[in-house]
Amino acid sequence: MSRLQAERENQARVEMGHTQVSPATARALAAVFLTLVFCGSLAQLGLGDLAGPWSTLTARFPNACTLSEFEREFDLRAGLAARLRPTVQSALVRLGAGNASAYVGRDGWLFHRASVDAALSGAFLDPRAQARRVTGTDACDTVPRPDPLPAVLAWNQALASRGVRLVVFPTPAKAEIHPEKLAGQDARDEHVRNASYDHFVASLRENEVQVFEPHVILRKTARSGAQPAYLATDTHWRPEAVDAVAEELAASLRPVLPLGVRGKRFERRRQEVRRRGDVSALLDLAGPLETVEIRPVRATDAQRAPVILLGDSFTNIYSSPAAFAGAADEDDVGWGADAGLAEQLAFHLGAPVERIALNDDGAFASRLELARRVRAARLAGRDPFDGVSVVVWQFATRELSLGDWRKIDLDAADTAEAGTEQSLPGARRVRARISARAALPAPGGPYPEALVALRIEEIESLDAQPAPAPEGVVYVLAVRENRAVPEVSALGPGDRVELRLWDFEDETVAKRYSVLRRTELDDPDALLLPAWFGELP
Repeated sequence: MSRLQAERENQARVEMGHTQVSPATARALAAVFLTLVFCGSLAQLGLGDLAGPWSTLTARFPNACTLSEFEREFDLRAGLAARLRPTVQSALVRLGAGNASAYVGRDGWLFHRASVDAALSGAFLDPRAQARRVTGTDACDTVPRPDPLPAVLAWNQALASRGVRLVVFPTPAKAEIHPEKLAGQDARDEHVRNASYDHFVASLRENEVQVFEPHVILRKTARSGAQPAYLATDTHWRPEAVDAVAEELAASLRPVLPLGVRGKRFERRRQEVRRRGDVSALLDLAGPLETVEIRPVRATDAQRAPVILLGDSFTNIYSSPAAFAGAADEDDVGWGADAGLAEQLAFHLGAPVERIALNDDGAFASRLELARRVRAARLAGRDPFDGVSVVVWQFATRELSLGDWRKIDLDAADTAEAGTEQSLPGARRVRARISARAALPAPGGPYPEALVALRIEEIESLDAQPAPAPEGVVYVLAVRENRAVPEVSALGPGDRVELRLWDFEDETVAKRYSVLRRTELDDPDALLLPAWFGELP
């Protein structure tokens, strides 16, 4: 180091340590700072809709969870930030900057940050990574079971004991198939996946669990040049990729299905759908809309499904309008209907496919829903697996790093006694006490609606009919149009509420609400309770 350079560094240290500010200047700067803070706070309070955040904070004694929920909702709903965020974020996107939920890629492509991070983060089977997930749980959330292997092996064994084959179907994130859209053409042939993924698949196969991997098919689709495999501004795959994967999956399932259930005729037509991608929504961008051509499938007659498809939003997209459409617009068709993975699989297989899919939480939610349907069938005196040969379990690969891999006692659901409780033929008005509430679902994500589970007891009928059961689990809409519902946020254990209840298996209710993201109780006994959909008066 030269003498001149050393002298300049010494001078800089002296100047930084002895900055001269006059008292008048200091007072003026402090006044300006306090004015900006005060005016900004007033603007936030004046322009925002803060009933939800305040109800969350004041409904009960503040703790780490309620403070965290208040901060999260305040950030989303405070007026000045909410009004400025779309303009500021649009400018940042043009500069290549994303936010806490999304990455900005090349050529207008957007990526779900959690999915990318899950593929590139530490090995999900590493005990240290699993321990960090447990100790790093948010105050409001259920402590996760981070190891997928025991849950998958137990689920496989439970189905095998009933003569049903399990097919595990991990669905890769967009960055795993299109890395060049995030990191440039040099990354086009990169092998992008979590460090534990190959070991996970090998362990399943060693334990005789069938695994269907769509990676090669999706890469082939992506490299074909006709269309990419995934949507540019959305987390999910394009219809062409869904069709290609369904055709290959059908070929792998066909040999294990009885001959009598194959060869059914299905009809397909073409339909164009335009929609804003979910990652655009995460970035508060107004557009652009993406256009896809879907191919809705129609069966010529009804028949018992030999295949059950458990899935998440990758299954719901193009199948269920309710899974993606916001409540604000009843004409919103989402990404279309009857044209998703289940329908295309049925078309190529020549056999019906029963779809059980919920947005998000593919590690747990669809399995719980199947267990609930098994229980309902037993209570009705039916064999829930009559005619079922295969259960395909589709989940996003990010679930391997981020999901809650709780085990589900299928035996408990499958031994329910017929006639032990009353079904609800329609709506029923009741009064009950809340004994437990699941973690509130976070608003502001890619799905505009979400349910929360409440365990209720001491149920009193407010109609001229007996109470449907002494206790049960009721799902209430907790997020609507990506905003927390204040009345639901304020509910907690010990509260008494009036509710209108419907059977969760009611056809109308199931079509509208069973596909939505939901948070579940951390209580294995809740599986044995009746499940309803509920509305507050």
